[in-house]
Amino acid sequence: MSVLNRKLNLSVYTVIHFIVDLSCIFYLMGMVYVRLGSSAECVKAAIVYNLLAFGAPMVLGFFVDLIGKNPAASLLGCMILLVNYLAIPSPWTSVIILGLGNGLFHLGGGRQVLKDSDSKYGPSGIFIAAGAMGVFLGRSMAGNYRSVYFTIMLIILSLSTALLLYFTIRQWKYSEKSLISRQKTGVRMIIISLMIFAVVVIRSYYGCITVYSWNNTFLTGLIFTLCVAAGKFLGGIAADRIGVMPASVISLGGAAILSLWSPLSPVVGCASILLFNMTMPITLTLIAEQWKEFPGFAFGTLMMALFLGTLPTMMFNIRPLSSPAGMTILCLISLILLAGAVIMKKNSIQEETE
Repeated sequence: MSVLNRKLNLSVYTVIHFIVDLSCIFYLMGMVYVRLGSSAECVKAAIVYNLLAFGAPMVLGFFVDLIGKNPAASLLGCMILLVNYLAIPSPWTSVIILGLGNGLFHLGGGRQVLKDSDSKYGPSGIFIAAGAMGVFLGRSMAGNYRSVYFTIMLIILSLSTALLLYFTIRQWKYSEKSLISRQKTGVRMIIISLMIFAVVVIRSYYGCITVYSWNNTFLTGLIFTLCVAAGKFLGGIAADRIGVMPASVISLGGAAILSLWSPLSPVVGCASILLFNMTMPITLTLIAEQWKEFPGFAFGTLMMALFLGTLPTMMFNIRPLSSPAGMTILCLISLILLAGAVIMKKNSIQEETE
C-alpha cells in the first residue's frame, strides 16, 4: 500500500474515531441515562456498554483477523450506531447497540492503522488520541440542547457511514495474505503480552482515580483532556524519534514525580497526565508486534485491559491508591513492567538474529 493511501487511511479512521466516541457517549449520557433515571441503573448501563465496547473486541478481533476486511468491520460498527440513532430503541437495547457498534469500529480502524504503521508507534498514537476528545465532548454535550446535538450526531454519523462504505467498496478486492498458521507463540511471548496487558490495566485504573478538586469547570476539563490526547499523540512520535525505552522512562518516570504534586496544581496535574498517557501507543504497538498475524486480537486485548481497569471504581468504588503517593507507586510499577517487556522483546530479537 502506498504512503499516500496509508496517510489517507489514518486521517479517515482518526476523524471517524472522534465522531464514533462522541456520538456513543453523547447518546449514552444524554439519551439513555435520562430515560433510565436512577444512578444505580446508569452505573449498570455504563458497565454493560464498556463490556461490549472494550471487552467483546478481544473475541471479535479473531474473526476480523480471519476475514481481514478492516473497512467492512468499521462500516458495520457505524451502521449499527446509525440504526440506533434512527430507531431510538429502548434504553437497554441502545446500550447493547452502542457498545457493539463502538467495539466493531475500533477493531476495524485500529487493525487498519496497525497494519499500515509498519511497526511505527506514531500512527497508533494519532488514532487513539482522537477518542479522548470525542468522549469529553460527548459528555459535555449530553446536558443541554440535546435535540440540536442529536441532529448533528445523526448527520455526521451518516456521512461517516457513507465514507466507510466507499472505503469498503474500494478495498474489498484487496485480500490480505493470511499467515495466521505461521503465528509463533512461546512462553516469552506470553509473558511479554501479560506484562503489557498489566500496564494498560493500571493505566485505565489510574485514569479513573485522577479526580482533582481544581478540575471543576468546562475549561479545566477541556485542557485536561487535551493533555490526555496530546500524551497519546506525542508518545508514539517520541518512541519513533528517541526509542521505546527512553520514551517510556520519560513518560512514566516524569509522571511518577509530578503526580506527587498533581492535586495541588493544575499545571503540574496536566503535565503529569500528559506524560502518563504517552505509553498508550507504545503498549499497543508492542503487543501488536508479538501477535503479528492477529492485530485485531492484539488491539482487542488491550481494549479488554482498559475495561478491566475501570471495574474497581465503577463496580466497587475501590480507590486504595488514589493518593499522590499511590499514583506514584502505580507509575513506577507500570515503568518496571513496561521496561521489562521492552528488554525481553529486545533479547528475543537478538537471539533470533544470532
